[in-house]
Amino acid sequence: GRVIMVFKLLKWSVVAVVVGSVMMARPVRAQAGWTVEFSGGTATPVADIGSRLSSGWGLDVGAGYQFNRWISVLGDFGWSGMAVPDHVLQEFSAPDGHGRIVTLMVNPRVGFPLTRHLQGFVTGGAGWIHRGVTLTAPGVQYIDSFDPFYGDFGPQAIPSDQIISSTSRNAFGGDLGGGIDLPMTAIGADLLLGVRYYRGPTAPRVTAMLPVTVGIRWVSKG
Repeated sequence: GRVIMVFKLLKWSVVAVVVGSVMMARPVRAQAGWTVEFSGGTATPVADIGSRLSSGWGLDVGAGYQFNRWISVLGDFGWSGMAVPDHVLQEFSAPDGHGRIVTLMVNPRVGFPLTRHLQGFVTGGAGWIHRGVTLTAPGVQYIDSFDPFYGDFGPQAIPSDQIISSTSRNAFGGDLGGGIDLPMTAIGADLLLGVRYYRGPTAPRVTAMLPVTVGIRWVSKG
């Protein structure tokens, strides 16, 4: 169910990007240089953690070098935040909680032509995958503060979350994905739309997720 919804979202996003942007596009051309990209979108946990975390949002930052029109290598950092579903909170008698998946990858990327204005790409690599889950409860924290109206100095109660439990898992894992790359004359950058699968053999449950992202990429001139 979740995977089908993700791919439906990807399909309609592709249609929207192509139809809305083709008039702004320029022909794909060869260019080598340093490249930087930023993207964000949905992040869906799958496999073992598919029922332990809810879908959330993520950000991704990459930097590297584009050797020619089709080949580049990037170092890639990603962060995704996800909620803990109600049935898991009830299992641990926790009022609230949140999860995160952090990735640090080295990813070669290979492009290929689709149309005169549009190219596709496939990417994949290996690196570090971290998963953390924190269960919290509402609480009160006291801090020393000064009240300039009354001239008082003393403790003041402020709402804060108290950590009930916190766990983290780390593993050497990999990712594989692809998407489309649309050069945009109006902003002097490329518009990216992609989907990627991450998997890390953490124990006792494998960490895996499927982000769908939209972003932009710049390539320096040499």
